[in-house]
Amino acid sequence: MLAGFADVNGGVTVDYHGRPDCERFNVMKTRIEIAEVLARVAKAHASREGITLQELCERGLRMAMRADRENDRFVLRDASVGGHGLEPEFQGADWARVRAAIYEGRGG
Repeated sequence: MLAGFADVNGGVTVDYHGRPDCERFNVMKTRIEIAEVLARVAKAHASREGITLQELCERGLRMAMRADRENDRFVLRDASVGGHGLEPEFQGADWARVRAAIYEGRGG
């Protein structure tokens, strides 16, 4: 049974294993160099999890890219000022009244 899932770019990829962590239709063979100790630990971890080193690497790459996207989200800084809200004379007033008071005596 074919299964679809969203890839890291928001598109949909279909795999033939029905597993959302296996992209098999568009495979690119590449070589990476990592520390020998990390490679041994990763191979042992993958073996314990019952997955291949390739699957572990793909999962790690997806997680890292997702985390990077989440960290890049814009956060509006707090620009609030001290005070206790509107002065009593402006509570319930419409914008025209507030604006008139702001520009009073300033030619506005």
